Amino acid sequence: MLRAGIWPVSPLCSPDVLTFCNWLPVKWRRGKRLLRALLARRGFSAEFLYPRRRENFAHVMEHAMIHNGLPLMRSMRRGSILADQGSLDLDRLDRRGTHRRHRGSTKPSCLS
Repeated sequence: MLRAGIWPVSPLCSPDVLTFCNWLPVKWRRGKRLLRALLARRGFSAEFLYPRRRENFAHVMEHAMIHNGLPLMRSMRRGSILADQGSLDLDRLDRRGTHRRHRGSTKPSCLS
C-alpha cells in the first residue's frame, strides 16, 4: 500500500472515538489495557497482545517528510501566515530539512 501512495488510517482515529477514549480512566488507557482486554476476549493470543518487538514507523515518516514534506513546504512558502506572523522561520526550517536530507537518511525497505 505504501508503494502505491496509500496510507492506511485506523478507524479509531475518529475525533469522537478519541474524545471518548480521553474520558476513560487513566488506568484503563495506560498500556492499552482496555484494548488488550477486548482483544483477549476475542481470542487473540498473548504473543499478539504483547509482542516482543514493537512496530515503529519512524523511518517511514522520516522518509516521507524529507522526500515529500520538504518539497511541499517549499511550495507553500509564499503566503504562510505562521511565517508572516514570525511564528515560523522558514529559512531555518528549510536549512534543517536540507541538512536531514543530506545527512544520509536511508530509504525504508518497505518503500524500495
